[in-house]
Amino acid sequence: RADHIVDLGPRAGVHGGEVVATGTLSDIERATNSETGRCLKTPLRHPIRKSRRSLQKVESWIEVRGARVNNLKDVDVRFPVGRLSVITGISGSGKSTLLHEVLLPFVREQIDKSGNRRKIRDLFSSRDEIPVEAVYEVDQSPIGKTSRSTPGTYIKVFDEIRNLYAQLPVARVRGYSASRFSFNAEGGRCETCKGQGVIKLEMNFLPSSFVPCEDCEGRRYNPQTLEVLYNEKSIGDVMEMT
Repeated sequence: RADHIVDLGPRAGVHGGEVVATGTLSDIERATNSETGRCLKTPLRHPIRKSRRSLQKVESWIEVRGARVNNLKDVDVRFPVGRLSVITGISGSGKSTLLHEVLLPFVREQIDKSGNRRKIRDLFSSRDEIPVEAVYEVDQSPIGKTSRSTPGTYIKVFDEIRNLYAQLPVARVRGYSASRFSFNAEGGRCETCKGQGVIKLEMNFLPSSFVPCEDCEGRRYNPQTLEVLYNEKSIGDVMEMT
């Protein structure tokens, strides 16, 4: 709907900053050197994703019929098992209700072998058997109460990693226990950043910023702890792995 368009490019950052094309929408679409015009004229193909798989080959479905909760008024919907489904809609249309109060309780009821059945039969009807062995809900609640929490500490795998390093010959000779490899405890961590790997800079009237710790270079541990290697990797190297 713009009356006049200025297309900057041809790439991002230091590779851009030039006026590639200017004018109306038709002018931009006709510009041969405009990536924007090419995308507007011809739908952009995803560089990795292949053609969409047909739903005709889906063998199992979770079917919801006549859902009546809050803003849901006799809603019928099917979810293919083994595929990624996304619930979309305007604000207040009942997306969260459909997921949290209809679909999730029903699936949990179907796989609950303890006999603790939920009384939601009046909400909808569906297939008697659902080919799902487990259901997990991932919400927006924080995974930890401290900024020191990491995915490794949350799923407890970091305990196994610390125990592994504590059993290495160098660690045993030096008398290092598993606590030596915790960035939350004194002894093995970098005391300059207290095991955070970064230093917090307080600035008046501006949000705080964080810079890498100069002593440990963001690796959280002191040099002595980083000398213990497993497969030529220190525990600081492990912390940087994805």
